[in-house]
Amino acid sequence: MNNRRGRIGQTFVYFEKFLRIFFYEKGWKNIIFAGVISLLIAFVIGNNMFYNKENLTGYSFTMISACIWIGIFNSIQNICKERAIIKREHRSGLHITSYMAAHMLFQALLCLVEMIVFVVCCSIAIDFPDTCVGLVTGNFIVDFCITIFLCIYAADVLALCVSAIVKDPKTAMTVMPFLLIFQLIFSGSMLNLAGPVEKVTNATISRWGITAICAESNYNELQASTGIVMERMLKNADSYKELRAQMVALEGEKVVKEKEKEMFAEFEEYLKTQTIKERFDAIVDNVIRCWVLLAVFALLYGFVGILFLKRIDKDKR
Repeated sequence: MNNRRGRIGQTFVYFEKFLRIFFYEKGWKNIIFAGVISLLIAFVIGNNMFYNKENLTGYSFTMISACIWIGIFNSIQNICKERAIIKREHRSGLHITSYMAAHMLFQALLCLVEMIVFVVCCSIAIDFPDTCVGLVTGNFIVDFCITIFLCIYAADVLALCVSAIVKDPKTAMTVMPFLLIFQLIFSGSMLNLAGPVEKVTNATISRWGITAICAESNYNELQASTGIVMERMLKNADSYKELRAQMVALEGEKVVKEKEKEMFAEFEEYLKTQTIKERFDAIVDNVIRCWVLLAVFALLYGFVGILFLKRIDKDKR
């Protein structure tokens, strides 16, 4: 690396280097893997995603989990596998900030392509209903694309950060499952987390990705699965009338009416307290907050990676 080059010049030199490596070492296979995963998820989801609140949350979790896996897999070995080269070139004038910036720029381009593949594959099998609203841009697909890109990219830079910390590719691949498990467990969607543990979810990519999708999909306007079951039961008039007649015979009309009143009151309270979530409200601020936090995560991970790489001359590895 020519030590007379400025930081910007070095950034573009390394960006071109990563581009050549991408083609020569068949890095484009990552895009194929992303497409295969996206198709599998899309066909599993089908038209069930927006059927009720539980489906929306569950399938959003699945989508974001796939995005995080794609992002981490992109770059988990990128830095650690050439640590000796970085150390030598740093002593010859390489700016670590330029090196990391080049990685982040290249990975942003790769994540953009993977996002397009992901959304196209999802669009093949999933029908996005009118309840899905484009809160920020006015178009749901555009909002959806931004959310998917930011989730993939934040996970990608997280993996870059880890790759800057660990000593070799083998260790990086050992750490990779723990990164995924942490994001899945602390997403705050599949498990009911309470107390101090719940606050940990704020530090995960998964929480904000799921929140953005649910808000854009008008989560709070969908019916809960409990409500659907209740509606179906009442529509089955013969069974319900028969059961009600038995109850009236045993307890009297007045008592049965009172129990029905209590049952529906409890049901309404359940819907109000358990299924209405303010963070899923279909308002612009909810989505923008998610996007900003995902972008901040990416910048923070990149900064931490730079701090660790700046110590590379003191590294005895």
